[in-house]
Amino acid sequence: MTNWRKHLAMATVLSVVLRLWLVFATKDIRIMADGKLQIWGDAYFYHHSANLVAEGVGFVNPLKFNKFGIIAQAADHPPLFIIYLTVFSLLGLQSMVAHQLATAIIGVSLVLAIAHLSRLAFGERVGKFALWLAVICPLLWSWDKMLWSEPLAMLFAVLTVHTSLKAMRHATTVNVVLLGAVAGCATLARAELLLCGILCIALVLFVHHRSVFKSFVAGACMLAVLSPWVLFNLSRFDETVILSNGLDIVIPTDNCASTYEGPLVAYWDIECAQQAIDSAEGRFPNADESVVNAEIRRIGVDFIKDNKRRAAQIAVLRELRVLGIYKPLQQMRLDHFPEGKDRILAVFSWVNYYALIPFALAGFIMTLRQQRYVAFVCATPILTALTAVAISAGITRYRASADPMLVMLAALAISSSVEFVVRQWKTSVPNG
Repeated sequence: MTNWRKHLAMATVLSVVLRLWLVFATKDIRIMADGKLQIWGDAYFYHHSANLVAEGVGFVNPLKFNKFGIIAQAADHPPLFIIYLTVFSLLGLQSMVAHQLATAIIGVSLVLAIAHLSRLAFGERVGKFALWLAVICPLLWSWDKMLWSEPLAMLFAVLTVHTSLKAMRHATTVNVVLLGAVAGCATLARAELLLCGILCIALVLFVHHRSVFKSFVAGACMLAVLSPWVLFNLSRFDETVILSNGLDIVIPTDNCASTYEGPLVAYWDIECAQQAIDSAEGRFPNADESVVNAEIRRIGVDFIKDNKRRAAQIAVLRELRVLGIYKPLQQMRLDHFPEGKDRILAVFSWVNYYALIPFALAGFIMTLRQQRYVAFVCATPILTALTAVAISAGITRYRASADPMLVMLAALAISSSVEFVVRQWKTSVPNG
């Protein structure tokens, strides 16, 4: 076994042990109902949707089905994470813990993906540093218990950058087809990663400006991956739904009086969401979800139009929130509740972030000077995450798809620093 493979094997074992501890030994915030711990929000949607798809009910609103037996078509999120969990549900692994362990597998895969991407971009030495940094960083693994799509989004953000770099260096048909397919899957994991895929394909076209046809092939493959889900949505809703309509409820939730002024500035308020839902359902009783969501979206958009100047200010504050500049202590508390992350892990994740940022910035500057196009490709998930935050809310999880890039760039700077210190030590110590 080569030295590289030994590192991968040891890191895999440690990553598995760490995630088993995370699932079985750490606490999280859940609701007690009927004597049982119940998850809520997006975690509820993903977990129960997977079981309902496995049972043949389909992609419906799990809360309405479980509580009232109503089959209401739903597309609150793109389907890939639900489909992934459905595979385990079909195998009889339908419990919450089983789905948490399934998500942990994604987390372990993310560690290995970061290592391989770093090795491709900067060489094996940096790949090893990135591997072990990815293993220990709670910034990455603290999501794996929460039954959110963030681990899958992080994994596909890394895979999109990886396939982009391969296509930039060797624009073979296989590489551009892989790029398009991976970018399509990334979009089905998190809708905002559509921007990441488009930017990566555009960069490949820019580098290989004579390979317009191959870039077209990458785009066509991306569309081919997306088409089944898009066509399915177009066939089952009264209003047009492309990838998901999750943004519809996000807009009034994040754009209301309490999120523009007061303690929840640049965050979200569940009461605003409920008011918008009640208003929309009152206006369109018994309507298709897409009709209700269109009305919910209109309520939020109207508020933005009435407060254009403040909306622009709030977009900036959202960015500052997730960058740890605006109300960082409150953000740590919010990551614990209502987001649901273990209190200690919420704090450690932010400490980890602050420790990484100087090295990540240094690594990006080094890359920009030495491998400009590599720097541009690595920046695509970061730009995508910041765009998503600006139009939604200052929530840490919306930054998650960019965090693997921070780990990789930090590994480059740390590796270079260690190499410099060792070199200086060797020159300062006399031989013999």
